[in-house]
Amino acid sequence: MMPSKPPVFENARAKPYPRHCGECKTVAVEPAYIPYTANVKHDNEMHQIVIPHLHVDRCGKCQEIFFTNVTDEQITSALRMQLGLLHPDEMLAGLARQGMTERAFAESLGVAPENVARWLSGENVQSSAVDRRMRLCLATPLAREATSAGPRMLASIAGSESTMQS
Repeated sequence: MMPSKPPVFENARAKPYPRHCGECKTVAVEPAYIPYTANVKHDNEMHQIVIPHLHVDRCGKCQEIFFTNVTDEQITSALRMQLGLLHPDEMLAGLARQGMTERAFAESLGVAPENVARWLSGENVQSSAVDRRMRLCLATPLAREATSAGPRMLASIAGSESTMQS
């Protein structure tokens, strides 16, 4: 079922409309919402993302469609949603809940702080494997310690859990 209203992106910068069309050279470009299917590669697999109301700019004369930053954000957000990946807002809320800095988060994940900054800004999308580690790090302090300690600690925790179950 398609939503009755297209989503509104608050961070969209106001542009003067109508704008100049680079294709037909008229001043007829206005914001529009179109149904769109995107094929996006993530984790070395192609994913088909269906977006019922994609925000684009479209020329009223020649019908040329222009993707904007808002368009790109909407496609990335739809990809995260379809794959069940954490959204930057969810990551930021988890960091605040755990009282964790970006640097500590990066150390827990075993990645460069610049990677974390790009994920939090929405510039990049984390892999599914990193997303699982993120969820562990943001869940509890014990899980955070386990992920930052590496495979030995995880094996130790797994071994103690199997001992407890026996």
